[in-house]
Amino acid sequence: MNDYVLEFISIAFLLTACILTIHFWPQLPERIPVHLNAAGKVDRWGSRNTIWIFPAIAGVIYGGLSIIQRYPHTFNYLKPITRDNAYNAYRLAIQLMRFLKMSCLLLFLIVQWSIIQLAIQAESSANMLLLGLGLLVLFGGIGWYLWKS
Repeated sequence: MNDYVLEFISIAFLLTACILTIHFWPQLPERIPVHLNAAGKVDRWGSRNTIWIFPAIAGVIYGGLSIIQRYPHTFNYLKPITRDNAYNAYRLAIQLMRFLKMSCLLLFLIVQWSIIQLAIQAESSANMLLLGLGLLVLFGGIGWYLWKS
């Protein structure tokens, strides 16, 4: 996937996390789900202020991985880096960092959306299908990188 497309999607996910928080803030009850178990059942509740953690962590992930992707020469690689393969290996590693950034932001967005929906609809469990698909995207991208390298 094109680097610009991955960056655009990552920024879109980050902005969506911020917009969701601002948009749904007035509708959130004082107590919202803050943790789900593996089955998607709420097992911890907390203040509605904790919803701001999602866009904050998404911003840290975006910024941190954006910085890290600038230094591909410091990464560990499966094969030794030579003058002949350096460009392709670095290019592939940068694409992986961009893809990881996008897929991590997608996962945070899915979890944030699920928590908002649980809080507003006062339900006790979430549909874990979306989260499973997000994890499939993440690990599929890692598998693609391993195959390409």
